[in-house]
Amino acid sequence: MKENAPAVIEAWNPGMEGGRALADILWGDVNPVGKLTISFPVHVGQQPVYYNQLPGWHTDTYCDMPVEPLWVFGDGLSYTSYEYSDLQLAKTTLEKGEAVRGSVKVKNTGDRSGIETVQIYVNDVYSSATTPIKELKGFQRIALEAGEEKTIKFELPFSALSMVNSSCQRVVEPGEFEILVGPTSRCSDLLRGVLVVE
Repeated sequence: MKENAPAVIEAWNPGMEGGRALADILWGDVNPVGKLTISFPVHVGQQPVYYNQLPGWHTDTYCDMPVEPLWVFGDGLSYTSYEYSDLQLAKTTLEKGEAVRGSVKVKNTGDRSGIETVQIYVNDVYSSATTPIKELKGFQRIALEAGEEKTIKFELPFSALSMVNSSCQRVVEPGEFEILVGPTSRCSDLLRGVLVVE
């Protein structure tokens, strides 16, 4: 289907007004803003497919299909386009209990107004127990007119850096963390900032 259609609208179970909502999107009266809450595999042989998989769950190559899912967690098309730039972290070194604060610029590069969902992920680079390659820790929806650029400020609590250790305790271990910000969970779509917890 993806090879033969420029877009796919997934309505799930839209309810009594679903037909009207779909018509508004198809006729261009409404600019779609939805983002996927799951990943879609290329083929059943690629499953399970999670954006927050553990390291080593999948091979780096398949002989007969790509490694990346068909659509990743957080994907979503719009009748406009967005550009992310200038990810800044307020501090690159945190002490215990300090929040993660930062900002990113988002620009509507299309010719229609739209609403974008800015997604914020965290990766614990080195940990005593296995942790996911990235986890969604926050998001913000922002309205942008055609050509408009905004600087989005975000804040994550210190607990967003936590993990469950081998003693089944939730802790924040000292070390390096990646803060990843972008429109989807796809690695190539994400801007990266690094901070260290002392």
